[in-house]
Amino acid sequence: MFQTNLWQGSRLIAETDNDKHWQTYLYEPDSYRPLALVHGNARQDNIKLYWYQNDHLGTPIALTSNMGDTLYECQYNAYGQIINETYHQDDFHTLPENPLRFQGQYYDEETGLHYNLNRYYDPFTGRYITQDPLGILGGLNSYQYAGSDPINWVDPLGLVNTASKGNEKLLEKTKSIAIESSVPDIYSDFAIQATNNARSNKIMLGKYNENGISYVEEAINEKATYFQLENWSEIAAKLGEENMWKINEAFLEQQVALNKTILLSHNPYTATGYFSQEVNFLIKLNYYFVKEKNYWRAIKNTGN
Repeated sequence: MFQTNLWQGSRLIAETDNDKHWQTYLYEPDSYRPLALVHGNARQDNIKLYWYQNDHLGTPIALTSNMGDTLYECQYNAYGQIINETYHQDDFHTLPENPLRFQGQYYDEETGLHYNLNRYYDPFTGRYITQDPLGILGGLNSYQYAGSDPINWVDPLGLVNTASKGNEKLLEKTKSIAIESSVPDIYSDFAIQATNNARSNKIMLGKYNENGISYVEEAINEKATYFQLENWSEIAAKLGEENMWKINEAFLEQQVALNKTILLSHNPYTATGYFSQEVNFLIKLNYYFVKEKNYWRAIKNTGN
């Protein structure tokens, strides 16, 4: 039905048939768990709001009205294939279609497959139809979904399984960053996943813990954006520890492009480890560092 899609980073937020019908999707903060669907008819100036009811995985199992009436409900098998769905009367309004499936998945009615950003998922077999873009780093079975445990895990990016609650923290972070979904950028995707408090106009860099000071705690105190990848070990096991800096580097590229104020919780001139690489990244971009009260500030040298 729909022909044009609008994306917020790696999340689908709206679609239209280029004629009269359109739909907008709202999500729970920092996740792919759908919250509401807004359906409109441009010719009739008619807008309806529906609320998603999700299962423990964040998969939609019903749509309800503002009055709490169930207007649509469905059941899935363990691998995300709909086995039964029911539409109820909505006061003579045409009910919208719900194409959302597992977190990050969109139902393609032409193929019956689920678009999962980096590849397509087949709910009939419970497998992806192409190999993991990470290659052999994706594991021994490069076609499996969510570690072959779709009851407890989800894979919103089509790359790595993530806890369905608590640790998903994916992509509120993309509000100001456009990712070209047709050309997967693995490191940028993970960088977005690692971006915390994305809406801040400043970022905090530094050591995770040195002399009792943590850049994460300082960032939270300053309400600044900071880098923290919740499932670091799992991703490192797939990408290789030597490639993890590329995620950090992508994060810096994204934040610098937004012209945010750059703060450092530790002395950049004695930096070690990943912090040292962050400092060198900024130096190459012609930044220098000055001490200001409790923090250091990175300032761009605009002189000739």
